[in-house]
Amino acid sequence: MKLIFITSNNHKYQELKEFLKENNINIDVDKQHFDFEEPRSESIEYISVRKVLDYYNLNPSEDLILTEDSGLFIPSLNNFPGTYTATIHKKIGLKGILKLMENNKDRKAYFKSCFSLLIPSPMEVKTFCGIVEGTISDSIKGNNGFGHDPVFIPKNHKKTFAEDYELKKKISHRVKAAEKLASFLKTLNISEKTKRP
Repeated sequence: MKLIFITSNNHKYQELKEFLKENNINIDVDKQHFDFEEPRSESIEYISVRKVLDYYNLNPSEDLILTEDSGLFIPSLNNFPGTYTATIHKKIGLKGILKLMENNKDRKAYFKSCFSLLIPSPMEVKTFCGIVEGTISDSIKGNNGFGHDPVFIPKNHKKTFAEDYELKKKISHRVKAAEKLASFLKTLNISEKTKRP
């Protein structure tokens, strides 16, 4: 048995592989790109679940299948960009987000991530979510990380995720979701099921 992670984002793939290894989850993780129209919803959970079911319906497997969806939510902008975070990042970039936040005193924001894991036999889907609160910085800071990391400062810290990538690896929304995922994977006795005969 292996874990098939459906993503085109190599950063997310590497983060997950490293996290599972560090937490002694003994399973092979494969990355697969699935070219399909992403479902639209205001719910990160819904999109993540729909993606894993859409993949499985076209590619049934005896392996575990995993998808992830995440977004940056800014309450003062009516939670924009939210579930459209990746698209907005491509369209207006970090400078565009900072432009929208000009003269905005309420700079609170949060990242949310949800993993959806499809277990093939008997088939069921489990979803694990994590949130990290923070604020939008007043400028682009740092060269590490990816996406909106250079403009997001986690709560009770002074540097963006792109300035302190080691901090991100400890407290990010994706890490919090991955911790719940890892705890569940341990209940499946993965190590026993992945042993070679």
